[in-house]
Amino acid sequence: MMRFYDVDFGEILIDGVNIKEYNLHSLRTFISLVMQEPNLMNVSILENILYGNLKASNREVFEATSIANCN
Repeated sequence: MMRFYDVDFGEILIDGVNIKEYNLHSLRTFISLVMQEPNLMNVSILENILYGNLKASNREVFEATSIANCN
């Protein structure tokens, strides 16, 4: 789905549209990848949260911590 590799045969459709027809940057903006092994960078918790969205406001960061039960 994230198009790290393209399929050799067949197709992957989103709303009936082949993923190869989507702009790669736009596709990756709207689909998230959650790794099974969490990785934290050697920075503050705030900077780790902002890694997902560098332009997030303080309110968005607070909401993210609330959703994750980290507040």
